[in-house]
Amino acid sequence: MNMRPGSGRPGSRGRGGPVGVVRPGSGRVGARGLYNEAADHNRPRATEGDSNKLNKWDIKGQISKGSFGVVYKALNKEDGQLYALKEVDLKGMNRADRQEAMDEARILSTLDSPYITQHYESFIENDKLHIVMELATAGSLHAKLKAQNGRGLPEDTVWRYFIEALLAVNHLHSKKIIHRDIKSLNLFLTQSGDIMLGDLGIARAMSENTQFLKSLVGTPYYLSPELCNDKPYNEKSDIWALGVVLYEMCMTVHPFTARNEGALVRKILTGVYSPVKGYSSQVNDMVRQCLTFKYQSRPDSFQLLRNPAILRKAAE
Repeated sequence: MNMRPGSGRPGSRGRGGPVGVVRPGSGRVGARGLYNEAADHNRPRATEGDSNKLNKWDIKGQISKGSFGVVYKALNKEDGQLYALKEVDLKGMNRADRQEAMDEARILSTLDSPYITQHYESFIENDKLHIVMELATAGSLHAKLKAQNGRGLPEDTVWRYFIEALLAVNHLHSKKIIHRDIKSLNLFLTQSGDIMLGDLGIARAMSENTQFLKSLVGTPYYLSPELCNDKPYNEKSDIWALGVVLYEMCMTVHPFTARNEGALVRKILTGVYSPVKGYSSQVNDMVRQCLTFKYQSRPDSFQLLRNPAILRKAAE
């Protein structure tokens, strides 16, 4: 994973602005210091009452729709650049849902990683929350895997995507944030061939005194055993989900599959899956570590970044 001098991603641009702006101190991948966090305390927060903000946006089409909002491709008339504009209708929401929507904007504003979709601004207008984010123009990892027609990605690509996704997760965990919905659909590709983690709609920040969360969220194929057992969970459930993504990149299927959700949960709780085939023992070992059944024995993102295989691949 060769780095351009001063770049935030291997062979790509930095993260200071929409196109081609490199901010000093942006993240690097390398054998020493896999990720150097760039502190930025001046990120914009959600603002209310400016009725002119929407006027500068020209909606070009819908990208996706979820339980908490719609994401549009939008053109900024002032700078001529395309962005992702998420619109969340706050009207009629109960207090908890409204707070959850606001939390996404707040969490996004604290992040500064080249492997997480960049947050530019948030504002409330017409009782709707608008979140302006970086647009990943090359689609999702999920779509790329579907286009493989059952063939896994080349091993070098698997390592690159996995390390970049791991760096994104590590950045979240360093801030005591759990993503809670890591999956190939939420990993996006840039034109330069890098991965960005997006859709923090159900991410949760943990306080200094909180070690576990209890609410059941996530996508069934990626649920960890502790979530399937309806037990308290922590950031290691993100590592399990990342292991499912790693397996999926190699085999183009999930490690645990079933005809219905109940059967899928039972399958996950066996902890038994077919091994990855056609890849190195290092890939198989990484899958095994991420899919360690007992979360107490499952490595966290900091431990994985010190794994010798990761260090070697990052230095290449």
